[in-house]
Amino acid sequence: MTAVTRTALLFSLALLLSCGDSAPRSVDIAIEHVTLIDAINPIRENQTVLIDDGRIVAIVNSDTKGRVSAQTTVDGSGQILIPGLWDFHVHFTFDTRFTDAMAGLFLYHGVTNVRDTGGLLEDLLPVVDTLQRSGANAPSIWYSGPLLDGADVVYDGVNFPGLGIANPTPEAARANIAEIHAAGASFLKIYEMVSPEVFAAIVDEARLRNLPIDGHVPLSMRARDVAPQVQSLEHLRNYEMDCVSEPEIWLAARQQQLANTANEPGNVLRTRLHELQRLTAISNEDPEVCAEMTEALKATVSVPTLRMNSMDLHIPFMREDFDQAMQMIPHS
Repeated sequence: MTAVTRTALLFSLALLLSCGDSAPRSVDIAIEHVTLIDAINPIRENQTVLIDDGRIVAIVNSDTKGRVSAQTTVDGSGQILIPGLWDFHVHFTFDTRFTDAMAGLFLYHGVTNVRDTGGLLEDLLPVVDTLQRSGANAPSIWYSGPLLDGADVVYDGVNFPGLGIANPTPEAARANIAEIHAAGASFLKIYEMVSPEVFAAIVDEARLRNLPIDGHVPLSMRARDVAPQVQSLEHLRNYEMDCVSEPEIWLAARQQQLANTANEPGNVLRTRLHELQRLTAISNEDPEVCAEMTEALKATVSVPTLRMNSMDLHIPFMREDFDQAMQMIPHS
């Protein structure tokens, strides 16, 4: 990937598609003779993109752009300019060995907007401050703050990285959301161990505060009941448990286990429930029931995180470009 291509990838889709054809007389940057590809227009060849004060202000044909002076002119001949990409599922603080390198790696690969979907405020806010600092070479970031888990927490900072917080009661959930909202979070993230009562409180509080909700399908609920109440769901996970005959029986079995009378760590309990039901549900799918569940999913956005779900099929270290990619990660 050339430097021109990497630079080109830094422009957002909204800006690229909203520009008119009238060119200003003077701009900061002009990318000339470039081919434009976006999700709406046909391929546009031999275009000049004019950027001023960090924004695309015009897109004109390179042969007819008229007299426009630019402080910096980039020859885009033979290059393709596309809108900046999104990574919709990021955890900047999941492994702090990589935190400092992530922003630069996103930009290198053309990712200009990211959504951090879970991190403790005390860990995440300093990262956000760095990314949002004036002049920072970083993507724009939207963040949820901590995973809103149940009385038991999967990512508890002991057995798993510290990404989640406990919400044993609706009142605790509302108090936690108040703190998260005050910290500037863009949305909330519901996790797998919440009870139906806590889920309802989170949905209500999010509505009162005009905060979108992302999440996993809680193990205490059915996907068809969760989807219409949230704006997005991650990983296509726990859908399969609502695709079987008599799914309410499967749900009752999970709810009994979630009482956690053995006081298992949250991550152990979740893993055990996944092992008990997920693969079994897939092999016992009822197409008619699954169609009903899928219909309910139309009410939200499913974020498939395909790369994570395909790790066993396309093993990273077996890729031809693995060594090259590793060279871009700072040595500890």
